Amino acid sequence: MRLGKYHSALQAFEKAKTLAPGLPQIDLNLGLVYYREQDFRAAIPPFRRVLKQQPDHAQARYLLGVSSFMTGNYRDAVSALEPLANAERQNPDFWCELGIAYGKLQRTEDSARAFDRMLRAGADTAQMHLLLGVAHLQLDQLSAAQRELEKAAAIDPQLPFEHYNLGVVYQEQGKLDEASAQFKTEIELAPGEPWSYESLGKIDRQKGDFEGALAMFRHAMGIDPRLVDANDGVGEVLLSKNDPEHALPYFRRVVQLEPDSAKGHFQLGKAYEQAGQQQNAQREIAEAARLQAAARRNLERKMIGKLPVPSADF
Repeated sequence: MRLGKYHSALQAFEKAKTLAPGLPQIDLNLGLVYYREQDFRAAIPPFRRVLKQQPDHAQARYLLGVSSFMTGNYRDAVSALEPLANAERQNPDFWCELGIAYGKLQRTEDSARAFDRMLRAGADTAQMHLLLGVAHLQLDQLSAAQRELEKAAAIDPQLPFEHYNLGVVYQEQGKLDEASAQFKTEIELAPGEPWSYESLGKIDRQKGDFEGALAMFRHAMGIDPRLVDANDGVGEVLLSKNDPEHALPYFRRVVQLEPDSAKGHFQLGKAYEQAGQQQNAQREIAEAARLQAAARRNLERKMIGKLPVPSADF
């Protein structure tokens, strides 16, 4: 695991678990392997097993909270992280994650208090304004995100990720030229990171520069072939060029990476349809409809009661 050989580490820890299934340290290391591979969903069960046996295990609790946060399970993230508030009182990252989780749960006052604790823990630094800007961006608070990220850039224009996130803000606001400039600056600072290339690909596609978009998406996938948006972007461009056969592998990868994505299944279905594979097309489009219906049911459960019944008046 320390050498980054995660597949071999996973095999070894799984074998250890068959020999000593009740040993929490094995589960902790299993969770760590998944966590370091950024497979946060797989990391959650082993961390939970550690806490079942050792409820006061701070490392397992923190990593469970972060893994839950990264998979969008904000209620579980809050439940795991809140007991660590005193121990992590000087950790700005902790308060950032907890503040975002509160915000996602519409706990506005708790979110504001967490962000205030984050500022007090980290002082007036570029890193702190970057963290706060990202937090506001996660909550779709674009004006606040722009304000904090611009403060970060003014204090330290060389800080990694601040220009990328500021570019995302500008892109969300429809300021495509400003966004492109930020992404290009980020590439100069961190050429080995894929996200700015991916974002530039989206802008090129939006502007109708399909060849430029393909180049950017493919560059991003050369760094990380698991990028969902880059795979989807290449597939969409190829489909728009009436090349479904070459688009299909990219949409298949999207569905493999995000099997619960209604959009992914729909796009794959349209590619099959354009390629003349009607049976496969019908299967994928039906799956997209099923996932979309399931998403609507989940939305209903999150709201008070159910969505209003459509009016019968004509």
